[in-house]
Amino acid sequence: MRLQEANPKVVCLAYLDDVFILGQSKAIMAALSDLRSDFSPIGLKIQDQKCEIFSPSKAIIDTNSTIPVTSSGTVILGTPLGDHSFVSSACIKVAESGSLFCDQLALQADTQSAMLLLRYCHVNRLSYLLRSVPPDKL
Repeated sequence: MRLQEANPKVVCLAYLDDVFILGQSKAIMAALSDLRSDFSPIGLKIQDQKCEIFSPSKAIIDTNSTIPVTSSGTVILGTPLGDHSFVSSACIKVAESGSLFCDQLALQADTQSAMLLLRYCHVNRLSYLLRSVPPDKL
């Protein structure tokens, strides 16, 4: 990846349409600028409203853009990362959404379809959280 080569002080990770840039704030902002430049010729645009800068050290980051900065936590590939209250809150939201999901499943006339939906949709979300979040933050 050219971005990584041009910005050796950051770590760039990409998965499908998600790009994560890790490093010191100045290096991150330089890499973000390079990423915008690389995307422009191929018709891609970074949408600031879908971006987030996570700085657990609460360091002041001069973004010169509309990208929000958070210090409590962020969600990366479905896994909440951050302080204890952020991670716990994110896990509770997943569990509560499961409660609503189960309420809707109870309305299904076909119990086999309901069971399959439960097994392949919601149980996997809970299982993923249990595998990816440290037990002390659940």
